[in-house]
Amino acid sequence: KQLLNLQADHKLVGDVRGQGLMLGIELVRDQNSKEPATQEMLQVMEICKENGLLIGKGGIDGNVIRIQPPLELTHDQSEKALQILDIAFTKVENKM
Repeated sequence: KQLLNLQADHKLVGDVRGQGLMLGIELVRDQNSKEPATQEMLQVMEICKENGLLIGKGGIDGNVIRIQPPLELTHDQSEKALQILDIAFTKVENKM
């Protein structure tokens, strides 16, 4: 649910999908055309890393954030990860 809130708040987030704790966040340059945000993905990864969140990259165009947290993930840890993603999306969107 929180990831869907990020999608609603950020034009960079084109889709949120997954099952259980295996999640994907697709980054797009444009919500209508769904043009892959490949370069922006690299920027998001770097900002997340600088803030202590390691994320994976996937998808044919390399524009999908892969999130596979450990089973013992705490609520506080998930909230911190969401905050870092929010910061990263905001910073990258401000450069677009």
